[in-house]
Amino acid sequence: MTADPAPSGPAPRSAGCPGRAISAAALSLSLLAACASPPRFDLEAPAAVTPPSWTARATAAAPDDSPQEPWWSDLDDPHLGAVIAEGLAHNHDLAAAAARVERAAAQARAAGAGLRPQAGADGGASR
Repeated sequence: MTADPAPSGPAPRSAGCPGRAISAAALSLSLLAACASPPRFDLEAPAAVTPPSWTARATAAAPDDSPQEPWWSDLDDPHLGAVIAEGLAHNHDLAAAAARVERAAAQARAAGAGLRPQAGADGGASR
């Protein structure tokens, strides 16, 4: 008895592709789950309990009252006030920042000038 020769070429596929069916089912389920809304919880916020050692100002300052103390003065930290004062003393203003941006843009234009195409024209006449 002789064996049948092995078929050449790819093996035949089954009639239905189960991978596509599974992918379609997974896609359908994920789309359906995206439309679902989360459950609603009616939770009440817990009451805020503050220690009696904390104090608050009795009245808020009106917006037109000026000058007002800076917010960090309420912290009673002299080191913080000194650091902030030093930072404000060495702060560059907006005009100096704009000048630095314009200078940097001019330097970038000068550095990239050779990379752009250049055109020239010469003319002449003689008799």
